[in-house]
Amino acid sequence: MMKKAICLFGIIALVMSMALLSCGDSGGSDGGDGGDGGDGGGDPLPWDGTVDTSWYTNNPAADSFNISTPAQLAGFAQLVNDGNDFEGKTINQTENLNLGGKEWTPIGTDSGNWFNGAYDGNDKIISGLKISSTDNNQGMFGYIGSSSKVTSVKLEGVSISGGQCVGALAVVNLGAVLSCSVTGSVTGTGVQVGGIVGENNGVVQECTFDGSVKGGEGGVGGVAGANGPGVSSAIRDCSVKGSVESSGDNVGGIAGLNIALMTGCTFSGSVKGAKGVGGVAGVNNSTVENCSFSGSSVTGSGNYVGGIAGYNYAKVEGCSATSGSVTGSGDYVGGVAGYNDGANAKVQNCSFSGGSVTGVGGVGGVVGRNTGATVSGCSFTGGSVTGSSNSVGGVVGSNVTNSTVQNCIFSGAVTGSSDTGGVVGYNYQGTVSNCSASGEVKGASYVGGVVGSNSQGAVSNCSASGEVKGASYVGGVAGSNESTVSNCIFFGASVGSSGYSYVGGVVGINRSTVSNCVALNTSISGSDPNLGRVAGVSSGTLTNNYGRSDMTVNGSPVTSGDASHKNGKDVSPGEAAGQYNNQAWWTTAAPNGPGFNFTTIWDWDSTSKLPVLK
Repeated sequence: MMKKAICLFGIIALVMSMALLSCGDSGGSDGGDGGDGGDGGGDPLPWDGTVDTSWYTNNPAADSFNISTPAQLAGFAQLVNDGNDFEGKTINQTENLNLGGKEWTPIGTDSGNWFNGAYDGNDKIISGLKISSTDNNQGMFGYIGSSSKVTSVKLEGVSISGGQCVGALAVVNLGAVLSCSVTGSVTGTGVQVGGIVGENNGVVQECTFDGSVKGGEGGVGGVAGANGPGVSSAIRDCSVKGSVESSGDNVGGIAGLNIALMTGCTFSGSVKGAKGVGGVAGVNNSTVENCSFSGSSVTGSGNYVGGIAGYNYAKVEGCSATSGSVTGSGDYVGGVAGYNDGANAKVQNCSFSGGSVTGVGGVGGVVGRNTGATVSGCSFTGGSVTGSSNSVGGVVGSNVTNSTVQNCIFSGAVTGSSDTGGVVGYNYQGTVSNCSASGEVKGASYVGGVVGSNSQGAVSNCSASGEVKGASYVGGVAGSNESTVSNCIFFGASVGSSGYSYVGGVVGINRSTVSNCVALNTSISGSDPNLGRVAGVSSGTLTNNYGRSDMTVNGSPVTSGDASHKNGKDVSPGEAAGQYNNQAWWTTAAPNGPGFNFTTIWDWDSTSKLPVLK
């Protein structure tokens, strides 16, 4: 009676509850003894189904063994499944092997029979590997132990199907899988399905997969269904091309669920799932660094969809997503991460370029929703961000509850409904600083070049250029401000349009404090008297703000205003003293200038004769 096999990793739900998954009996059986299938000359002959163990039984005390026929490989599987773990011994594959599409029994069929030796494929090909099963725990190897090393195995044209815990090379890896490659298809009806391994609690390094991976439930990835949580677990420098798909949650181009180091990996192709869908990791609770997604699409039928990670609890750093689409049918969709959650969550120095990000609410060019977390040094360039509902931003859709967005850049087009911004759609109790946006920002209400709505948060040292359009509460920097906006600039050509209300060069409506800001747009337009060079209307405090002297409001010049008025104090173009193309004016403090910091925050662009962020 075969022992029950246990997958070592517990799938983490998106709310971080742990559920230990038991993989059922594999249902495989050891092959009987038989003759040698033989390779012959030229292309290797297909396996005839026989088993040969003589290469081992003739000298079992040897430290190294050679395998040159499919029958000998089947004999190796039988020996391991009979309890020989080959610890301290090396198996060398010396010829290409053709398994002929006959049903394969994994090398180590359950968790009681681990392979603990070394297998060197020597870059020889194994073709025709086929497993057609509904049982759990299917792959060339079943269980690779912590003292084992599998290197330079080349699997071509695999066709593997099973229940849960399915991987082309191995079901579970606790050792080292190095420089291996797989082409073909891997399918599982349950969780823990991967193109290379079902579950990795060791090291998978410099491996490639080219083909399709399909899972019926969660934890599906191009390299591993799950990575971690072993202390030394890692996926390093691996690449995947093709498609990764599941009807369940936690689906990623490299790993469906990541709770260990993932570094230097690339995915090119399409990823599709329900919730927690990412171009690299479906859900990340460790480190994803220097990884990339490129190609067609990342698609989720639910919430939490990202170009790199669908849901991030930890660190995503130095990653890029290019030339593809990220689409969610629900909320929290981001070009890099759909949801960035908690004090330990950081998305740093990441980029999205040349593609589109589309969702319902909480949609961002970099992060959909940032909750108590940090987004820094990130960029979105040359694409579009679209949300059919609220909280849509060029960098972050919603930035809430002690969250930070800093040193980020947006260039492209943003379209949303309410709370739409060039950098952040909705900022609640968060900080937005040292960010810039250029392009077009369009929405219905609460639309801003930097932030759509700022509530109990702070927006400082930011700039926006381009066009900002909305039906009401439209501002060059913020559509609505209920906290603080300071030391910001709007360079755009225009704010508002005919029929719009509450429109300002800096803020549409101000209920708190706007200070040391400058509006350099040429025009403001709207349908009611709540229009101004700095603020459309203000019931709060306006301090030391400036508006371009030749700016028109509904086609007419402004004849009144001062630094505490909704039209701001006049500042004119030109390089003379006191004009805004003169750097000295920007460094001058109130009441004769905005007092910008050119030591640590701003630089001077000698071509445009205007400030730019460092």
